[in-house]
Amino acid sequence: MRSATLVFFLLAACKGSSQGPSWDSIVVHNPNWQPRGRPMEKPEWFDEQIQLVREEADQGRLYDALVRISKALKRRPADAHAQELRRLGGEINTKVLALPTLEVELEPKADPIVFGEVIGLKLRLRNVSGRPLIIPARRRRTSHSTLVLDVRRTGYDINAHVVIDRYRILRRLEKDIEIEPNDWYELDLELPEARNDRPLEGFRFFHIEGRLRPVYVDIGGLRRWESIPLGSARVRAFRPNFEHLRDDPLARMEQAMAKNARVHLLTACALVAPADRRRAVDLLVGRLQGAGALDRTIFGCLEYLTEVNLGRDALAWRTWWARVRETYFTAPPERPDPAVPTFGN
Repeated sequence: MRSATLVFFLLAACKGSSQGPSWDSIVVHNPNWQPRGRPMEKPEWFDEQIQLVREEADQGRLYDALVRISKALKRRPADAHAQELRRLGGEINTKVLALPTLEVELEPKADPIVFGEVIGLKLRLRNVSGRPLIIPARRRRTSHSTLVLDVRRTGYDINAHVVIDRYRILRRLEKDIEIEPNDWYELDLELPEARNDRPLEGFRFFHIEGRLRPVYVDIGGLRRWESIPLGSARVRAFRPNFEHLRDDPLARMEQAMAKNARVHLLTACALVAPADRRRAVDLLVGRLQGAGALDRTIFGCLEYLTEVNLGRDALAWRTWWARVRETYFTAPPERPDPAVPTFGN
């Protein structure tokens, strides 16, 4: 019975040629593979090829090393040489998988925005591989490279209703991404599918994260197929004319509670800076009465700021906040990596 041979193709860059790219086949290790017939070269030739493979791998010339292994295996090496060539191929392919490729930034074009405005994102990719990097939009007989964006839309209204919707947006790459070493590539994304169209007596919070699923990533002729995480972005959406609440959200919260301006209270709450969240919760808990319309808005504000759901129970919120106030918004201390040794004085 014939043994199966696993083959993948690496694109070799043509230097000084106008004939387009050429293709070399590289034989991937198959434990059942056996050469057929006598070796086509002398043992010394295989010894030399193995030594050259090691030198190329040490120099980071992984593509050249893999091509050399493939060509040597086609010359019917004896068993000892074949085993060493396949072992080296496994080591080099492991190095290929460990190569750094991209640094990624995903950020909103604007935050906050108003209802009805389309969410825009900016995706920035930096090539940190040290080699020319290509992500094709599509290749013949393959699917497209696709951006997969997962959206969580959370709506907070003045009656403490919290509605969460989750959905996925797929966006095909329209053209190849080509990035020289250490360069950046920017991609603008407009997301009408994120559903920021309808007004709300309150505000919306969008959390968007995603991955790029490439046809492949070509790193100087070497190929990788895994998806690329894009990180996450956050966008808030408000009713029009919210801008005057941005100057001092804590003071605006106090004014809104004094005037029973519930939409303004919820909007100002969503504009509070992370460093001011403790003071904001102090204001809200101190104002709770327990049953009025304003209280319902305060419950919604508390749930947004703390990401805790204690319902519409003023006593539960006061009791919980008294217990956790000093530490709840404090960032945990950074812990050393247990794999990294530390030394005393």
